[in-house]
Amino acid sequence: MKALGAEIDEQKKNQDVKHSNLEDCDKQLNRISEKRKQMWDEKDKLRKEKDELRDEYYGGLITFSKYKYLIQDIEWMTDMQGKIKAKNEEREKRDQERKERQERIQKEREEKKKMEEERRQREIERKAKAIENKKVMEE
Repeated sequence: MKALGAEIDEQKKNQDVKHSNLEDCDKQLNRISEKRKQMWDEKDKLRKEKDELRDEYYGGLITFSKYKYLIQDIEWMTDMQGKIKAKNEEREKRDQERKERQERIQKEREEKKKMEEERRQREIERKAKAIENKKVMEE
């Protein structure tokens, strides 16, 4: 019986050791599970941060592109405005030259008319004088 009692005690010890080993394994599994859960949470947090940073980066890139196109549009408009202004100045210059040329031509025509009128007047006066001189000579 003693042998049987010793064997039972040994079986109980083995069972206690097994039970404590199981508890240790359970504790280790729980710690591993907790650690794994923490790692997953950390991984999710990092992914979320990565996504936020990516969104911020691409948002900034889009804003930069918009400003770049806006600046290009402003430069184009400024360039076109300068060209239009130069074209208008050239047109005004041509119009002014045309107006001056027309005024000069008009003055020349008026002077020609005036000179022609004066020549006719002198011709008439000369003919009248010649007729008068003939009458005076005939008398």
